[in-house]
Amino acid sequence: MVQRLRREYEAHWYRCGLGRKQPNERPIVGAAQQKIVELGPDAWMLDSPGRHIWWQGDVRLGKKFNGFWPVMIARTGSYRFDVRRWPAYLDAPITGVPAEQSSEEMIVEQARWRFPECRALPVATVRLEINGQTSKKRVGKKDTAVSFDLALEKGSLDIRATFLDKSGNDICGAYFVDIQRG
Repeated sequence: MVQRLRREYEAHWYRCGLGRKQPNERPIVGAAQQKIVELGPDAWMLDSPGRHIWWQGDVRLGKKFNGFWPVMIARTGSYRFDVRRWPAYLDAPITGVPAEQSSEEMIVEQARWRFPECRALPVATVRLEINGQTSKKRVGKKDTAVSFDLALEKGSLDIRATFLDKSGNDICGAYFVDIQRG
Protein backbone atom coordinates (compact mmCIF):
# COMPACT_ATOMS: atom_id res chain seq x y z
CA MET A 1 0.00 0.00 0.00
CA VAL A 2 2.75 2.49 0.96
CA GLN A 3 4.68 1.69 -2.22
CA ARG A 4 1.58 2.30 -4.35
CA LEU A 5 0.92 5.66 -2.68
CA ARG A 6 4.55 6.70 -3.21
CA ARG A 7 4.30 5.82 -6.91
CA GLU A 8 1.10 7.85 -7.23
CA TYR A 9 2.71 10.78 -5.42
CA GLU A 10 5.74 10.76 -7.74
CA ALA A 11 3.50 10.36 -10.80
CA HIS A 12 1.45 13.39 -9.70
CA TRP A 13 4.51 15.65 -9.55
CA TYR A 14 5.80 14.25 -12.81
CA ARG A 15 2.46 15.16 -14.49
CA CYS A 16 2.77 18.68 -13.06
CA GLY A 17 6.14 18.96 -14.80
CA LEU A 18 7.90 19.74 -11.53
CA GLY A 19 9.58 16.50 -10.58
CA ARG A 20 10.16 16.76 -6.83
CA LYS A 21 10.58 20.53 -6.86
CA GLN A 22 7.44 22.23 -5.62
CA PRO A 23 6.79 25.85 -6.61
CA ASN A 24 6.54 28.75 -4.17
CA GLU A 25 2.98 29.76 -3.53
CA ARG A 26 2.50 33.40 -4.51
CA PRO A 27 -0.25 35.44 -2.86
CA ILE A 28 -1.96 37.69 -5.41
CA VAL A 29 -1.48 41.41 -4.75
CA GLY A 30 -3.54 44.14 -6.42
CA ALA A 31 -6.66 42.12 -7.18
CA ALA A 32 -10.06 43.69 -6.57
CA GLN A 33 -11.04 40.85 -4.21
CA GLN A 34 -8.55 41.87 -1.50
CA LYS A 35 -7.57 45.49 -0.97
CA ILE A 36 -4.67 44.84 1.41
CA VAL A 37 -2.40 41.78 1.45
CA GLU A 38 -0.69 41.24 4.79
CA LEU A 39 2.59 39.32 4.69
CA GLY A 40 4.08 37.85 7.86
CA PRO A 41 7.23 35.93 8.74
CA ASP A 42 5.48 32.56 8.60
CA ALA A 43 5.31 33.00 4.79
CA TRP A 44 9.02 33.83 4.33
CA MET A 45 11.22 31.73 2.11
CA LEU A 46 14.01 31.80 4.69
CA ASP A 47 17.67 32.41 3.89
CA SER A 48 18.68 29.52 6.15
CA PRO A 49 17.13 26.26 4.92
CA GLY A 50 15.79 24.09 7.70
CA ARG A 51 15.03 27.05 9.97
CA HIS A 52 11.56 28.38 10.53
CA ILE A 53 9.74 31.19 12.26
CA TRP A 54 6.23 30.20 13.17
CA TRP A 55 5.88 31.42 16.72
CA GLN A 56 5.11 35.00 17.73
CA GLY A 57 7.71 34.56 20.49
CA ASP A 58 10.45 34.72 17.81
CA VAL A 59 9.09 38.09 16.65
CA ARG A 60 8.85 39.36 20.23
CA LEU A 61 12.52 38.49 20.78
CA GLY A 62 13.61 40.06 17.50
CA LYS A 63 15.24 36.85 16.31
CA LYS A 64 17.70 37.36 13.47
CA PHE A 65 15.77 35.69 10.69
CA ASN A 66 15.22 36.98 7.19
CA GLY A 67 13.85 35.78 3.90
CA PHE A 68 11.73 36.86 0.98
CA TRP A 69 8.07 36.72 0.15
CA PRO A 70 7.18 35.49 -3.33
CA VAL A 71 4.07 37.32 -4.63
CA MET A 72 2.14 37.76 -7.86
CA ILE A 73 1.23 41.31 -8.93
CA ALA A 74 -2.24 41.17 -10.52
CA ARG A 75 -2.13 44.49 -12.40
CA THR A 76 0.53 46.95 -13.49
CA GLY A 77 0.33 50.07 -11.37
CA SER A 78 1.35 51.91 -8.22
CA TYR A 79 1.61 49.97 -4.96
CA ARG A 80 2.17 51.01 -1.35
CA PHE A 81 4.32 48.84 0.92
CA ASP A 82 3.94 49.46 4.67
CA VAL A 83 6.90 47.77 6.37
CA ARG A 84 6.37 46.93 10.07
CA ARG A 85 7.94 45.22 13.05
CA TRP A 86 4.57 44.38 14.60
CA PRO A 87 1.20 43.53 13.02
CA ALA A 88 -0.78 46.70 12.18
CA TYR A 89 -3.49 46.00 14.78
CA LEU A 90 -0.93 46.40 17.61
CA ASP A 91 -0.13 49.99 16.53
CA ALA A 92 3.36 49.68 18.07
CA PRO A 93 6.49 51.55 17.00
CA ILE A 94 9.10 49.72 14.93
CA THR A 95 11.82 50.64 17.46
CA GLY A 96 9.67 49.91 20.52
CA VAL A 97 7.31 47.34 21.95
CA PRO A 98 3.51 47.09 22.09
CA ALA A 99 1.91 48.97 25.00
CA GLU A 100 -0.02 45.90 26.06
CA GLN A 101 1.82 42.60 26.22
CA SER A 102 0.05 39.37 26.86
CA SER A 103 1.81 36.54 28.63
CA GLU A 104 -0.54 34.00 27.08
CA GLU A 105 0.41 30.39 27.17
CA MET A 106 0.16 27.99 24.30
CA ILE A 107 0.63 24.27 24.10
CA VAL A 108 2.86 22.88 21.37
CA GLU A 109 3.59 19.18 21.14
CA GLN A 110 2.34 18.64 24.68
CA ALA A 111 4.75 21.27 26.07
CA ARG A 112 3.57 24.48 27.68
CA TRP A 113 5.11 27.68 26.28
CA ARG A 114 4.83 31.17 27.69
CA PHE A 115 5.32 34.09 25.34
CA PRO A 116 8.52 36.01 26.15
CA GLU A 117 8.58 39.73 26.86
CA CYS A 118 8.91 41.89 23.76
CA ARG A 119 12.37 43.26 22.98
CA ALA A 120 12.97 46.69 21.41
CA LEU A 121 15.30 46.77 18.41
CA PRO A 122 17.68 49.64 17.47
CA VAL A 123 16.20 50.06 13.99
CA ALA A 124 17.44 53.15 12.14
CA THR A 125 16.60 52.28 8.53
CA VAL A 126 14.38 49.96 6.52
CA ARG A 127 15.69 48.46 3.29
CA LEU A 128 13.12 47.17 0.80
CA GLU A 129 14.31 44.99 -2.08
CA ILE A 130 12.04 43.96 -4.92
CA ASN A 131 13.47 41.89 -7.75
CA GLY A 132 16.90 43.47 -7.41
CA GLN A 133 15.72 47.08 -6.91
CA THR A 134 16.59 48.52 -3.51
CA SER A 135 15.03 51.43 -1.60
CA LYS A 136 15.90 52.69 1.89
CA LYS A 137 14.10 54.96 4.36
CA ARG A 138 14.90 56.21 7.85
CA VAL A 139 12.76 55.11 10.80
CA GLY A 140 11.48 57.66 13.32
CA LYS A 141 11.12 56.77 17.01
CA LYS A 142 7.31 56.75 16.83
CA ASP A 143 6.90 55.22 13.35
CA THR A 144 4.67 52.14 13.36
CA ALA A 145 5.38 51.58 9.67
CA VAL A 146 7.63 52.91 6.93
CA SER A 147 5.86 53.33 3.59
CA PHE A 148 7.27 52.88 0.11
CA ASP A 149 5.29 53.77 -3.04
CA LEU A 150 6.49 51.87 -6.09
CA ALA A 151 5.38 51.37 -9.68
CA LEU A 152 5.27 47.66 -10.49
CA GLU A 153 4.61 45.56 -13.56
CA LYS A 154 2.15 42.67 -13.58
CA GLY A 155 3.83 39.34 -12.80
CA SER A 156 5.86 37.41 -10.24
CA LEU A 157 8.25 39.14 -7.91
CA ASP A 158 10.13 38.56 -4.67
CA ILE A 159 10.00 41.02 -1.76
CA ARG A 160 12.59 41.33 1.01
CA ALA A 161 12.42 43.90 3.80
CA THR A 162 15.25 44.29 6.31
CA PHE A 163 15.80 46.35 9.45
CA LEU A 164 19.22 48.05 9.69
CA ASP A 165 20.97 49.64 12.66
CA LYS A 166 22.55 53.14 12.60
CA SER A 167 25.78 51.67 11.14
CA GLY A 168 23.85 50.07 8.27
CA ASN A 169 24.21 46.51 9.57
CA ASP A 170 21.35 44.03 9.21
CA ILE A 171 19.42 43.47 12.44
CA CYS A 172 16.76 41.11 11.11
CA GLY A 173 14.03 40.88 8.53
CA ALA A 174 11.06 43.22 8.81
CA TYR A 175 8.49 40.77 10.07
CA PHE A 176 5.39 42.30 8.47
CA VAL A 177 4.62 44.04 5.19
CA ASP A 178 1.17 45.25 4.15
CA ILE A 179 0.70 45.87 0.42
CA GLN A 180 -2.09 47.67 -1.40
CA ARG A 181 -2.62 48.99 -4.88
CA GLY A 182 -2.41 52.80 -5.03
